Amino acid sequence: FLLHMFSPQLCRLSLFRPSVTQIAVRCASRSAQLQKFMQQFRVFKLADAEFLNKCSSASAPALVSTEGYRIAMRVANGLGKPELALELYKECQESFLAKEPRILAQFLHAIRLQQQEELLDDNMDAILDKKLDQRVYHPMISALGACKGFAEVERFVNHLTESGIKPTVYINNDLIRFGTLKAGKQLLKKMREADSVAPNSHSYELLIDNYGANKKYQSAFNVFQLMQRDKISPSHSVYEVLMSSFVQHRDTRVVDVIRESMKHYNVLPNGKIAELIILAYANNAESDKAQSAFDEISEIERNNAKSCPVRLVTPEAHLALLHGYLLQKDLPACERVISKLSAIDSSDFLYSAYLETVLMCLNIQNGKAAWRLFQAMKDQFEDLGFEVYNEMVVFICADKDNNQYMSHMDELVAEILVKHIPLDPVNYHRMLTVFTEWNRWDLVTATIKCMMEYGVSVPHKVYEGLLIQTA
Repeated sequence: FLLHMFSPQLCRLSLFRPSVTQIAVRCASRSAQLQKFMQQFRVFKLADAEFLNKCSSASAPALVSTEGYRIAMRVANGLGKPELALELYKECQESFLAKEPRILAQFLHAIRLQQQEELLDDNMDAILDKKLDQRVYHPMISALGACKGFAEVERFVNHLTESGIKPTVYINNDLIRFGTLKAGKQLLKKMREADSVAPNSHSYELLIDNYGANKKYQSAFNVFQLMQRDKISPSHSVYEVLMSSFVQHRDTRVVDVIRESMKHYNVLPNGKIAELIILAYANNAESDKAQSAFDEISEIERNNAKSCPVRLVTPEAHLALLHGYLLQKDLPACERVISKLSAIDSSDFLYSAYLETVLMCLNIQNGKAAWRLFQAMKDQFEDLGFEVYNEMVVFICADKDNNQYMSHMDELVAEILVKHIPLDPVNYHRMLTVFTEWNRWDLVTATIKCMMEYGVSVPHKVYEGLLIQTA
């Protein structure tokens, strides 16, 4: 399929370049990690030994070198392995491929991901020494912004202008991204003038994001309203950025306006927007609104199940709804959310929901409900984290005069011993104090075993008491 991507002229040039097979062999000889990475590509898997032996020089372009490097570097960056992309670029420096714009762009992207300022400095002169391809502008600006800051970004853009390159909306957007709030506001104002480069949806989005990051929520909303006045339809990403800004804001009237705007532009919420809407209401302890939004989004998901089978009511949305009920200490509502969540998810999200609800029950001194949910957690999950055991121990020790918890403690200590669950050192000492008062020397002995296993010091008076009881 790669042959169809290149012109005959490019194919002829490729004959003088190292083949993808040669690239893979050289890389593999130097790095087992890189070899494993390269084997993920379909083009390498298809090129078995028999096929490669039959390959003539005329068909060598099918294994493309330039595109092979570019794809490998792009996937390395996409997988969060920029060090592999930089390793591939070293291969490119052995030929003129290092100057190929698409490879240079991936190299700069890897520098940005690793924030390799020194590496950027080392290659800056070589990159600027020739006329830059427009495909390199954005990666260069992103690398400069991540490694050096706005001053260097502005300097590079001035260099482009002096070279006769007119600013584009993408270059201006990068200036907004990395600039100060004041600079971004002035640039957007300039872009909105008739004789300037017109802004796009992303221009407004970047300024909204910058205002939100600086907790200037009203200014972020003003930019959103300006966008609507300029008759630019907000995208999903704009709504995500705007909702992210207002999720901690106490005035949910803005959230209401945002939801109405989405209906006006016929923008259906995605999973992230749904989560943020519910969380914004939940953070403000408006559980009724959070539940209403949850139900409305669930209805949208059902109505669009055939045309757009994407989950809108995600596990994260369930946790957002649960958060509101936890703030109001509404146990029945929390259990309803857990029940709904268990129907779609049995992973970390459900575990978090159980844990937070157990902690809420312990906080309001509802030990009976906490123990019931704790038992449900054990039925649902094979292994529970030490944090829930710690909290249960703390609660029972604090309410040690309640005899109903004695049998619970027997069960807890047995599980802690069998499953080798580590506790906070202070909890071991709490348990020793309680068990001594209860005259439960069997539990004292079990607790000492746990403490010795994890190197926790045992008080001498406990040993003395144990010796007296066993004498």
